[in-house]
Amino acid sequence: MASPLFRAFLSRLFTSACGIATAFVSFKLYSLYLTKEIYGVIFVSTQFLGYLPLTGAGFLGVINQRVLTAQDRSEAVKLSWFAQFLQNCIFMVMFVVAMLLMAMYTQTPLVKKSGLPDSLFFTIGLVGALTLYVTGQISFLVGLGEQAKSYLLTGSLQLLTSLLLFLAFAARMGAWAIPVSGGLAAVLFFLPLRHLFRTRMEGLPLFVWKRQPDYKERFLGIWRPALDNFMTQGWSLLTFSLDAILVGLLVGPGQAAVYGIVTRLTFMSRHVLQALGEIAWPRLAQHKHPELKAALMRKVDRLNAWNVGTWFGAMFATAAPFLAWFLKADWVAGTLVIALVLARHAVISLAGPHVFGIVSLGLFRENAIVARREVFASVIPAVILCHFWGTLGIAGGYLLGGCMVSGWQLTRIYFRAQHKPWVPEWWAIYWRGIVGAALGYSLGFLFWHLCLLLGNGKAGGWLALPAGGLAFGLAWAATGGMQLLKAHRASKSGH
Repeated sequence: MASPLFRAFLSRLFTSACGIATAFVSFKLYSLYLTKEIYGVIFVSTQFLGYLPLTGAGFLGVINQRVLTAQDRSEAVKLSWFAQFLQNCIFMVMFVVAMLLMAMYTQTPLVKKSGLPDSLFFTIGLVGALTLYVTGQISFLVGLGEQAKSYLLTGSLQLLTSLLLFLAFAARMGAWAIPVSGGLAAVLFFLPLRHLFRTRMEGLPLFVWKRQPDYKERFLGIWRPALDNFMTQGWSLLTFSLDAILVGLLVGPGQAAVYGIVTRLTFMSRHVLQALGEIAWPRLAQHKHPELKAALMRKVDRLNAWNVGTWFGAMFATAAPFLAWFLKADWVAGTLVIALVLARHAVISLAGPHVFGIVSLGLFRENAIVARREVFASVIPAVILCHFWGTLGIAGGYLLGGCMVSGWQLTRIYFRAQHKPWVPEWWAIYWRGIVGAALGYSLGFLFWHLCLLLGNGKAGGWLALPAGGLAFGLAWAATGGMQLLKAHRASKSGH
């Protein structure tokens, strides 16, 4: 039987594959049924709704960590009931905040000029709150020891939403297809979630409205780390959403749509690449010996560096021609903008395992400090450079902020907490990432131009996808594959 770690990894890959597939389907549907300007206005509204998870004030992440490390079953049960009551209260707050955000957004010139009805954005806000409540409940399955099922449900929700989006557009709902599909998918997931909670944790219901007698004690016991986790989430959301909002407000909705597609692609890439760190942190949290923690993190780091480098290198060589074929030509960002966005997310992805590693140690405050620094280090130069170079300046400013903060501070914090030297670990990560990126880009460039040569300069843009996939596969086999083989031989010799 497969180990829990391996099952979680396969489930996480399923979720990532679903995310990539549904994103491409969505992009295609948007380009077919909406104008670039209309999509840009709606995309900015969804970026505002990205702040809704902050209404949870960081409690869920802390509770997941506490449930996983609980000393006995009865304590885990009490924490679970507390978590459900808290999440139900948070949903009510989330709904109010969503309506307020949409009320403010509908008063902006961006919405006024679009001609879209205010009711559309209020519906988007309601659906956004409902969807985030459902995804929060799915995330709580990690704390209940159902990490693999959490990933499977997340992927299934994405597939269902994509299917409903297609049906809604086919029914000629126009822009209304976006909230209708999302809302219906979220409602349909209540039944499987209710069943999982009741079977996994002694009749735990989906909705808990009665406050438990020890509610106040538990709340006071977790509010400080939850506040730190809240600050981490808040600053991180600002980091990963404010750039698109700035493009929409300072440059225009058309550019926001183009920039949003590139950032969505890189977000999906990071979602795939952070799988190692995400599935490893519950195991890191349960390891008591510092040497075991450091050894596991070292293995994750090296494999993650090869993954990130080869992926983004191959992606840079082939993303533009593929998007130009898949979408309309004017929906594709310039090569330099793509390069800056990919470089920024590559830097962040290289440090990804250490974010989860810090969570496994319960150091939520340290994560919050780093996230706050990155916002200021990114936004200030982005706004200044936008004045001179528009979208290009915003992308460059955010790359600068990522290099100044995520590029090294997370690595330093994690290994210092483990009483290990961090500079050798940082260097071991980055030289692998750089070599992997050079190899992935070289192979991707070679395969794509070989397609052009064989097609007399008229190769179908769809060929860029298999060219990039082949480049990544070969580059990874020569780097990450060898890393895994080396680790396997070392483990065998150890026995």
